[in-house]
Amino acid sequence: MIMANGRHALHLTDEKLAIFEAEAGSQVRLDVPLVNVIHESHDVEWLWPQRIPLGRVTLIEGAPRAGKSFVAFDLAARASGGVAWPDSPQAAPGGDNAQPLQGCLLVSLQDNPSDTLGRRLQLAGGDPNRLLHFSQFLSTDLKKRQSIRPARFPGDLPAIEYVLDQHEGMRLIVIDPLSDFCPTPGLLAETIQRLNDLAADREFAIVITLRATGRFDSRGRLVIKSRWPTDAARCAWFVAVDPNDDSRRLFVPTRTNFCVEPTGMGFWIDAGRVVWDTAARIDFQDPLENLSGAALWLSQVLAEGEIPAKVIYSLGAECGYTPDMLRYAGKKIGARAATGSAAARKDIGNGRCRRSH
Repeated sequence: MIMANGRHALHLTDEKLAIFEAEAGSQVRLDVPLVNVIHESHDVEWLWPQRIPLGRVTLIEGAPRAGKSFVAFDLAARASGGVAWPDSPQAAPGGDNAQPLQGCLLVSLQDNPSDTLGRRLQLAGGDPNRLLHFSQFLSTDLKKRQSIRPARFPGDLPAIEYVLDQHEGMRLIVIDPLSDFCPTPGLLAETIQRLNDLAADREFAIVITLRATGRFDSRGRLVIKSRWPTDAARCAWFVAVDPNDDSRRLFVPTRTNFCVEPTGMGFWIDAGRVVWDTAARIDFQDPLENLSGAALWLSQVLAEGEIPAKVIYSLGAECGYTPDMLRYAGKKIGARAATGSAAARKDIGNGRCRRSH
């Protein structure tokens, strides 16, 4: 018998079948431990190599009007139209670098499928014959009165599976935003988990969008806040406005614990379509390149020898580097205060600074 806090007890009642009788307060139930062998992992398969995996849910977060829906629909258009991914050599559909044509199901309440939504997808090169849209049901009551009702998840997920059964070749589902179909955070969390199972069973990609806020702290790192429980989405990205250029967006990886963390990309929204900055490579730890820039600048400044910390702070401020950035950069390059006191050696904020060798 095993006791926990005096309220929960397990009694082994059948050793051969490993059945435990569990007592929790006035309730009694029978429990069987579920023990599985951890099999050898398989290589991750990708829709968009190194960025959007197959067999998993991918979350794209961002503030309203940041551009997360544009990114999601750009993915749908490329998948359906066979257009090369942004970081691949560009080619017309069917060219040497084009990807295989793949079907896509769009689940969205916000846009008229024949107007705004269709225009976005057409501009991005989508194939209308491979794009399906679903968001509502035609309901008939016992008095044969008909009405339109929106889909609600997770209860209506069997309808998604039915659509997939009726249309072969689907490799991508886009739900924009998932919160429109889930009235509570608890139902949304359950929906993400069930979508993960669906993606794994059918080996395709599911992309969901959600509203969240993001800001850059004093070091230039991205800090995200959301009211939604999204831990079940093992691949997550954030779309942020570039504080140095409000016409530019940053597509930043925020959670990819199943593979090597990918680099992000920049993009612009031009005339209703996404234009990717293929030269930019964005690191989640340093999306604005403040820390790497500060480290390079500090390394160059200290190359001549010791310099008073107050001078470094003054010169750094002229270049847009805060004291917090410079302290972090100092640790990154091994700079330290050249004084005898232990307190002064903790950061570059005291005494004279020099680079460690």
